[in-house]
Amino acid sequence: MPALQCPKYRGKIRSNENANRIVRRFIPKGSDISAFTRAQIQRIEDWINALPRKILDGLSAEEKVKRYFEENVA
Repeated sequence: MPALQCPKYRGKIRSNENANRIVRRFIPKGSDISAFTRAQIQRIEDWINALPRKILDGLSAEEKVKRYFEENVA
């Protein structure tokens, strides 16, 4: 069994594939990313970071980071 098919890595692969699928909502495969402005890319990043994710127990990346720092930085 190839290393990438090992159950240990399946969750990471799915997570990466899901992230790619989210990006493809805005930037079609094969598109020239340099055609997008920095502001357009920032809006895409902000939207993705605010999206609740199953892998984060229904929290967005923003919420997860905020909670982490609230709990671990004193």
